[in-house]
Amino acid sequence: MIIPFDVTQPPPRPQTLEEAQAVIDALWDTLGQMQARLLELEERLRLTSRNSSKPPSSDGPGTERRYPERQRSGRRRGGQPGHPGVKRPLVPLEEVDQIYPCWPVERCTCGGEIKVAEAPCERHQVFELPAIRPQVIEYQRYAGVCTGCGQRWEGALPAGGPRGQFGSGVLALMALLAGEYHLSVRQIQRLLHDVFHVEIGLGTVSQAQEPVSDALAGVVEEVQAAVRQAPVVNVDETGHRQGRLRQWLWVAVSAAQSVFRINAHRNQAAAQALLGKDFAGIVGSDRYSAYGWVDPTHRQLCWAHLLRDFQRMAERSGPAGELGAELVAYGRVLFVLWHRWREGLLSREHFQQFMGLLRQVVELTLTAGAHCGHPATEHTCQNLLELKEALWTFVATPGVDPTNNAAERALRGPVIRRKLSFGTQSTRGNRFIERLSTAVATCRQQGRAVLAYLREAIEAFLFGRSAPPLVPVPDS
Repeated sequence: MIIPFDVTQPPPRPQTLEEAQAVIDALWDTLGQMQARLLELEERLRLTSRNSSKPPSSDGPGTERRYPERQRSGRRRGGQPGHPGVKRPLVPLEEVDQIYPCWPVERCTCGGEIKVAEAPCERHQVFELPAIRPQVIEYQRYAGVCTGCGQRWEGALPAGGPRGQFGSGVLALMALLAGEYHLSVRQIQRLLHDVFHVEIGLGTVSQAQEPVSDALAGVVEEVQAAVRQAPVVNVDETGHRQGRLRQWLWVAVSAAQSVFRINAHRNQAAAQALLGKDFAGIVGSDRYSAYGWVDPTHRQLCWAHLLRDFQRMAERSGPAGELGAELVAYGRVLFVLWHRWREGLLSREHFQQFMGLLRQVVELTLTAGAHCGHPATEHTCQNLLELKEALWTFVATPGVDPTNNAAERALRGPVIRRKLSFGTQSTRGNRFIERLSTAVATCRQQGRAVLAYLREAIEAFLFGRSAPPLVPVPDS
């Protein structure tokens, strides 16, 4: 804010009407700047998870609920009278490990003999964890000396035998606990001791990440290549810290694979390094400028983000607030229509017709907002009009969602890890996070058992083979 005079001292008294008018003009100009600055600061104070990208955890206790609290029914919590309930199905007898028959007494209280039926009247099954102890495998290497020349010969470890003290199962579990379940090195050490009776040093836990990362290196490159060829990809990024360096963790999610990459920058070059400069598919994202290189006709903006932008407009006064309220209403109608079509309650033809009408009124409202007199609202509306094709890609293109939820869900785990830890301390740690996150997320998408896959990948690495593919191999 620029003030044309020193506010700590009164200005010189004007001697003429012209000088007095100049002082008045300067005061009015300063007052206008101060009022604009005050409105900007008040709007910052009102930022919550409802009208910005701030997480819900940052909302204060007095923040208005995102969804209104439902009226209490007056009934007690839990199942209500008449509720049939849900019971776990019984495991077949051939899969039961132990059977304990429970016989009744031999005689009744009246003295009569109890005749027992052949089949049990009830089968009560209990699931229990056995005492877990590690399987210790010992390789005994023998040595011998040639009787002819005296040369010494030693037996070698078998192919695929671990050179360290821990096998593929332990390595896979430690990697999963660190990369997916966000446990610290010390917590992993304690868990292995308490649950699996495995004694392991803190340094060993950290060093165990390297062979897992090496085992996944090739398959992660294949996943990234597949994502770059996908017809639809959702992209997002979040902060990451390597030591004292601020970096960024990027994710690209297709229908069958997800790839994570850590980059020192949050810009267009980083986005192109993830997707490739010649990416030909459709990119779902927010309005961040790093994705500006993608043609709007091959892009889908996230309507969940747009609703928060519209809500921020609606909280402003004057015409900007009225236009923002209209856009919020249109956004909610959009999601109602989308969910009705997804649930099969609306035909594709009717869905597209309704969306065509909705598009007309939304773009008319944005055009009005671009000339409403409020600078921030005008800037947002003008930007959306420039990207208007990217607002409606999901209407005509199968497989495209109106939100970027796929990428945001993929980043929830890394965000939690960032809040619980100090990040990574080396490039080696970055590669481990990238590769493990890629393998875990892709296994989840494909319905594969993550721990079993990691173990297979590590065993393949020990034998000098490639890890099991996460990208379908085309039929020859």
